[in-house]
Amino acid sequence: MQSSSTVIPVFVHPSVSDARPQYARVTLPLAKGAFRKTPGVTIRDAQGRDAPVQAELLARWPDQSPRAIHLTFPAASGVYEATVGARSRAAISEDAVRVSRRGKGRVTVSTGRLEARLGGSGLVESVRLAGREMIGARGIDFIVVDGDQRAFAASADHRMKTEIEAAGPLRAVVALKGKCCMSKRSFLNFRLRFEFLAGVEGFSLACAFFNLERGRDFHEVRSIALELSLSSARDACHTVYQQSHGLFSTLGRVVTTRRSFDIAVDDTRAAAYVRNYEALGDETKYPFYLNPPCDRIDNWAAVSDGNRAICVEMDDFHLLRPKSLSLEGGSARFGLWPAWAGVLQLQQGRSRQITVRVALTDKGPPVAQSGGVGAIASLRNVWRAQIAHGVYAKADFFDQGRVLPYKPGDHPRFEQWLGTMAGGLNTIATFFDLGDTPDSGYQATYIPIGNRIRRVRGEDGGRRYFSSSLHYPATKHNVLEDFEVVWVNNEYDVIFALGTECLRTSDMALFQKLRWWARHTIDVDFLHYSDHKWLNRAQPAHSERHTSTGAYPSHFWTQGLAQYYMLTGDPDALEVIIALADKTIENLEDPTMKEVCSGLNREIGWGILTMICAYEASGIKRFDAYARTLLDREIECGLPDDIPIFSFGHTSILLGARQYLQIHAREKPAEPVRQWFVDFVDLAVRSSRHEPDGIEKIAVKDGTQAMSLLSYDVDLKMRGAGFSRGLSRSGIFGTHSMALDPIAYAYEITGDKKYIEAGMRSIEALLDTTTFYSPVHEGKPFAMVYRTFINFLKAASELGCLKEFAYKH
Repeated sequence: MQSSSTVIPVFVHPSVSDARPQYARVTLPLAKGAFRKTPGVTIRDAQGRDAPVQAELLARWPDQSPRAIHLTFPAASGVYEATVGARSRAAISEDAVRVSRRGKGRVTVSTGRLEARLGGSGLVESVRLAGREMIGARGIDFIVVDGDQRAFAASADHRMKTEIEAAGPLRAVVALKGKCCMSKRSFLNFRLRFEFLAGVEGFSLACAFFNLERGRDFHEVRSIALELSLSSARDACHTVYQQSHGLFSTLGRVVTTRRSFDIAVDDTRAAAYVRNYEALGDETKYPFYLNPPCDRIDNWAAVSDGNRAICVEMDDFHLLRPKSLSLEGGSARFGLWPAWAGVLQLQQGRSRQITVRVALTDKGPPVAQSGGVGAIASLRNVWRAQIAHGVYAKADFFDQGRVLPYKPGDHPRFEQWLGTMAGGLNTIATFFDLGDTPDSGYQATYIPIGNRIRRVRGEDGGRRYFSSSLHYPATKHNVLEDFEVVWVNNEYDVIFALGTECLRTSDMALFQKLRWWARHTIDVDFLHYSDHKWLNRAQPAHSERHTSTGAYPSHFWTQGLAQYYMLTGDPDALEVIIALADKTIENLEDPTMKEVCSGLNREIGWGILTMICAYEASGIKRFDAYARTLLDREIECGLPDDIPIFSFGHTSILLGARQYLQIHAREKPAEPVRQWFVDFVDLAVRSSRHEPDGIEKIAVKDGTQAMSLLSYDVDLKMRGAGFSRGLSRSGIFGTHSMALDPIAYAYEITGDKKYIEAGMRSIEALLDTTTFYSPVHEGKPFAMVYRTFINFLKAASELGCLKEFAYKH
């Protein structure tokens, strides 16, 4: 191991207002064995001045050397220099965050002029600015109304728990956890996670609810609200920013009034708007062609009493629809699920987190748009820092050393294709759907495989038409609009593909999508509790309503979450990763499941990848040991006699084996896995040549067709399904099979060009497909195709195999 220092340039993007205290957060990846112990880190600005820094070790390599260090530091825009392996000499200012406990369940957080007393009876005791109370006792509350119109409040919970999740001089996180209560009854668990930054006069509040209620698959909820109140506010004023005003409709204005505001995000507008338009006091006489009313507003708002003001904004307010914000009296009340949206059928185990930013000021409400936006910027714009792709590649951070280098001038056709796939990936702007895509393929094929889809036009309305030639023996030909949509649910790990492309290109727009997809998986796809054993703390497969089907290891995805965790330090990601790994073991050690998953099976293949990535993120050694147990089972099965179709069933096993080999590179006990991996890929490459004695052969062992083929076509024939799809006659590895990924790794560990030469047929075929010219903007095809090609393209580029596809000028 080394112990010398390493210098890493860090680029920080501009914020809306660099004049206020601003922070940046970024993870520094470290190569395996680079440091013996957790190193110190210094941050210097462009003038060479040391800046305060708070560092947190997120993960270690198997040899226990540090792997990922997450930093928080004050930053304006510009280039900074992080030195790993040196002690910071920067003095912590008097605005440093200080956290102290005050008896059972009570915590005080102070940062400069701000002091917050949290916990105890009523959730919050007070939040003060320069000694003046801004938010008083019970001034923050989380309220749920059930199907029987009973209101349950978080502030009524007398057994609430307070946890200090992070405490340092620049950043602190305090979580309040409990159940919403009414008298002796309770309904829905809550978590309020407060985050404070040194010198910033405000806080971020991540509010989450969890349906852990027993005995019912769904519970009716009429409304969910988060309320923040300005203490002792008399004659309170309310401030919003009207986006267009006047006859030219290009200028906006700040509106401050004592009138109440009823703000909504619904399916009638693209942006937040004021439902009671008259409250804006807009007396302009608009002609018909301007299409009044001009009711659209910004996402931020303020409540004030002249001097004191609280300015609030919800992340993705206009995207997590339906939403509402009521400004009345001295309160700002966010409707996470507004009462006017109708009854919510909340599934057991489901959760959702929203984050509200709260800025405090004793200088009155904002008088310009920049004031409102800037007040929140210090809390919201923390994900502004980036490091060069080469740093990730050198540290072997999640395949970054194996992906095609981002050089659009060298490979413009492929870069255009990759950019179209990732940039065009679309998601739905609704509360439980943001961070997922409907899947037209699944929707069209769910009836014949027995999954029940509710008909949009009535259970008995419309006729079904079937075809024997498409995907399954009975595929409906009804229009997709006849049925409820089927969701991808992170199929083939969209999160990993997004994160990989984000780091490869340094495209911060992809980071936003990464956050959406990761939080969707954590909150919606993962069931935090279920009465049904195999759904409890698991992630059900792709289905309508996200989680209305079974859960099994081939649909647990942890690689992207592990990458996201190391990039952001999000503790919820780590919790879900560990839970899915535990569920994988529970599944694969169940006597029945263990028998079903014998042989070369995708359940075990994705299970191996789940275990290794959980080990990478958590450091829990039993996950690594169990991954090796599964690999040994696969090796003991032997290889099939030939591989008619190198399907994603085969490649899922090899993806898991590849991840194991990367983590245990150059370790002697991993050599049998390495040899088995190469032999498996060799067999696939030989089979793709279609020698006459092997093309139509189906392996026979003891008079029984070998299950180890894992060709889903063969499997269907064995089960007697009336189905036929001809074997591939081209020797081309399927665009969606992910076969080129293990082929590229076989080249990496052997140096033998024959693997890349065999895979180039697939590159040639790709350019003739609609997949290349018109990628489908859905999660599953994006993840499968991206994972298939991104590593292979680098190897092909290194060998000069992509030159023939370049433009001739």
